[in-house]
Parts: sequence; structure tokens; C-alpha cells
Amino acid sequence: MEIYKAILKDYCSLPEMNIINNPPKCYITDDNNITLTFNKNLLMDNINDHFARRPDIYLENTSEQKAYIIDVAIVNDKNIVKAYGSKLETYSTLSQKLRESKRLKYVYIYPVIITINGFINKVSVNKLNKLGLELNYVKMIRTIIIREMQDLTFTSVNES
Repeated sequence: MEIYKAILKDYCSLPEMNIINNPPKCYITDDNNITLTFNKNLLMDNINDHFARRPDIYLENTSEQKAYIIDVAIVNDKNIVKAYGSKLETYSTLSQKLRESKRLKYVYIYPVIITINGFINKVSVNKLNKLGLELNYVKMIRTIIIREMQDLTFTSVNES
């Protein structure tokens, strides 16, 4: 969610309070050049095709004919490289179909891989920096890890 909020702020020029309190799941700029979705199915015209179509974040810039698929995963430290490659493979079909159906020049896949100990894949950081996002990585990682710990605690309490 921190990455999504940063994109809303940097690309869509939404006021900070709107982003913090109630970020929209889908946002299209007034000039229709930027489309941004959060956890939304894409390309639902033929659901018989079996491929991943629900990335965490999808950013499309029609004026530049570019789109970005951003998906976050939290993994064990030893799986950081494997998870990165797996995300690229998972969204390659969606990338190709988006390029064809929306007539985009490029559809980039940006996996963001974070370990349970708070490490973030170096390639992920470099790719997010290319987007020009102002991200507080320490805050983002802490928020994600705390949320995961709360989920684990809730699950273990309910199982007892």
C-alpha cells in the first residue's frame, strides 16, 4: 500500500490527506493519461484464458504508451532471488496481452520482493527508483512486517 500511495502522490497529484485516509482502488487522471489500479483484475474480456491478471498495482501512462505491473511478495531470506524470477514469469503473459490489447510500446514488470527479516531485493529498489517514487523504504518494510506479524498472531490465537 505504501508504494501505491507514493504513486498516487507522485503521478496523480492527489492531496496527501486523500491518499492517507482513503486511497481509491482505481484512479484515472482528469486528462485520462494516467490510469492506476490497486489489486484489480485486468483484461477480463476472456476469462477462459488462464494467466495471472490481478497485480497489486497497475500503472498505465497512455501518452507515453507505457505501463507498469508492480507486485509485492514477502518471502524467506533464502527465496528472494527465486521469488523475483517467479513474479516475472507469473506476469509475462499479462504483460504481453496488455501490450497487444492496449497498443502499448512497453509493459514493465516490477516485482518488489521483501524478506520476512526486512531485506528488500536490490533490483526492486532500483526499478522503483527509476519510476521516480519518493519511498521511505524503512517505513514501508516496517509496515508490511508489522501487518504480517499481526496476521500471524491473530491466526495463532484463533487456532488455540
